[in-house]
Amino acid sequence: MTIVTVASALKNKREPLQWKEALRQLKRSSPENFTGDTSRAYVSIQLSYNYLRSDLKKTFLLCSLMSHQGFILDLVIYALGLDIFPNIFTIEDARNKVYALISELKDSSLLLNDQANDSFSMHDFIREVALSLAKGEDHVFSVRNEMNWRWPSEDEQKICKKIFIRDSTITDLREKFECPELELFYMNTKVGDSHVEIPEDFFKGMRNVKVLDLTRMKFSSLRSSSIPLLTKLQTLRLDNSVVDDIAVIGQLRTLKILSLRYSTIRQLPKEIGQLTQLILLDLSNCQRLTVIAPNVISGLYRLEELYMRGCFVLQKIGGLNIERRKAILDELNGLSHLATLEIQFNDANIFPQGLFSKELLRYNISISDIFLLSCGSCNLQDLEPFDEDGTLRTLRLECNSINWSEKFRCFKNVEFLCIGKLQCIGNVLNELERESSSQPSSSQLKHLHLHNTPNLSCIFNSTNCRDGVVFCNLESLILLNLNELKNICSGHLTEESFCNLKIIDVKGCVKLENIFSFANASSLPQLQTMKMESCDNMKQIFAVERGENENNNEVIDQIKFYQLRSLTLNFLPHLTSFYSEVKKPSTLQEGWQDELDTPILLSNMKVWFT
Repeated sequence: MTIVTVASALKNKREPLQWKEALRQLKRSSPENFTGDTSRAYVSIQLSYNYLRSDLKKTFLLCSLMSHQGFILDLVIYALGLDIFPNIFTIEDARNKVYALISELKDSSLLLNDQANDSFSMHDFIREVALSLAKGEDHVFSVRNEMNWRWPSEDEQKICKKIFIRDSTITDLREKFECPELELFYMNTKVGDSHVEIPEDFFKGMRNVKVLDLTRMKFSSLRSSSIPLLTKLQTLRLDNSVVDDIAVIGQLRTLKILSLRYSTIRQLPKEIGQLTQLILLDLSNCQRLTVIAPNVISGLYRLEELYMRGCFVLQKIGGLNIERRKAILDELNGLSHLATLEIQFNDANIFPQGLFSKELLRYNISISDIFLLSCGSCNLQDLEPFDEDGTLRTLRLECNSINWSEKFRCFKNVEFLCIGKLQCIGNVLNELERESSSQPSSSQLKHLHLHNTPNLSCIFNSTNCRDGVVFCNLESLILLNLNELKNICSGHLTEESFCNLKIIDVKGCVKLENIFSFANASSLPQLQTMKMESCDNMKQIFAVERGENENNNEVIDQIKFYQLRSLTLNFLPHLTSFYSEVKKPSTLQEGWQDELDTPILLSNMKVWFT
């Protein structure tokens, strides 16, 4: 670790004087808490830190204060609240900046080089060094996973800029702190401990705080608390906390971020509409929330991100009447800056046509008969390559009353599409492919899940697509209980079609005879997981095209899946071959011939694994 961090810090240093200065720093003594080999490792990490730019240093120290697997969005929220990035005012710009900084810190070997899309992690020893640096340079007080600890002394309070109490037992909660320099206060209890009640005067001595993040806390009354005194507050998080009347939060006119995830709030009062600087509102899993006052959402005209998944407020049962639910969605339509939306409801009739005048950058929208936070009918536990969290745009339509129509075409940039129980699915996927006809296979769809959809005999007709290239970005295809499905695709498929497909899972498609017909046997180069189950009429997995002029006596006896990790074939009573050759029509207009010849028997099949 020492060699890697020093090498990363000096890899672009060409002047001999720079190397001599680095050597001098490496020889310098380290803090007393680090001795022997750890002392030398400390100095090497400090050297790498010293070569960082100012914004990288601030980001690195913030990363060390977060959980072992820190979330990018948390870092964005803190950075915006603390005004770390000058001239960056939107969440999207801040998110892009944070991603770039995280990448640089990984290149410097100060963060672990994992592949997570929405999180980051740090080596434990590097974290300890960073915490030591944060304490000395940024006057940070930090406690992590402790049962017995003490609050900072009065002298320490006077200079303290950040306080982090993470996953620790909290018993001695003082009535009042005097922290005039404090910018950030974070506190959560150890998991399993009861909620901690906050004294009314607790925040009186920290009036300059910009970020207040409290998890698993209890407020007897926010109205009588000292939170309204925090006039410089820009980020307020009361996640998983016991809190009722939040009207006083409307007095915090500088607030940009408000998060109440998993809290016990029952109403979003009219006073919240006074937060005209608010750019992010998170009400995820506020399951007791049943009232949103009129014009609150529309009053937040600067709002860029709104999270409401897991709320019952838009549900038929336990929420508002249909007029109020429609009104809330209408208010969303007036938010011209809205770029991210997560929302969930079970009545397609309240979804107005033309709801979004522009494409959202990120969304997770679910219209479902049942209250679910994930794809209800798709069992993904065993599908290793699948990463739903890595998608930016998710749309779930699982409701008998839904017809795919103009009102849903604003989601043409969808990446994860789950459709179930729809009566008239029509040419949904053809429309997704044809939206930008000037570009072949313009669809951004990565994950397609279809289940329990009646009257669906063919999913996609490739004859209507330019050059026959379809879904070259698709990574997972899940088909469940499609009783009338006879063809996944009709028409000619080129080698580029489905070229990024990693997962195929087909179950309960009783009329399906094969999965795909391809131009050659190597058309799925990325395939990792293939599972076929309970398809009564399936005779072969794949059909491989052969032109009329090709050697009819030549038999392909090898099919190569270099990435395949898992192959499961269950309850396929008529399966006789893995693939068969099929005669390719000379023109697309002649249609597709179903004459199959030269089946490759399962006993003779050769599948290559690497």
